[in-house]
Amino acid sequence: MMTQDAIGIRGKVVIEVFDPGNELVSRTVAFNTVVDGGRALIAKLMSGEAKEPSFAIVAGISEKENSPDLTELYEPDGIEPLRVERVKSDSGNVVLSGSFKEADKDRQIREAGLELICLVDGTEFKTLYNRVRLKEATPVRKGQVLSMNWMLSFAQATE
Repeated sequence: MMTQDAIGIRGKVVIEVFDPGNELVSRTVAFNTVVDGGRALIAKLMSGEAKEPSFAIVAGISEKENSPDLTELYEPDGIEPLRVERVKSDSGNVVLSGSFKEADKDRQIREAGLELICLVDGTEFKTLYNRVRLKEATPVRKGQVLSMNWMLSFAQATE
């Protein structure tokens, strides 16, 4: 059985904003921090203790620094979590993608994350898997669409 210490988990997110005509307005790439709860839940999935994983993409407005003990974003600002629409996988790399609904008001996105949802002992369990704190805010104007593509790499550590 592989423990969480033997799993090298890395990732980055590409955040894109599109205007109503589907033209790209901005693109930001940022590397994420995997939080302790997410790392522990991945270990449970790999051991078979947790089942039926799914992800939701979350976005928020907080400028607070990352912390390993986070279980949710600091300030989601009323943005509804988005269940991942597309998952691609090959050779230990996974790409999770989704687009939020058209923005109902202007926002300054400063944080983003992936929530991991799965069954543990038959009960749905949800925790923040990773978080990105953006160096600069990503403006999303009313009517624009926010899209995120998370690239995750799960590599077994070599001895």
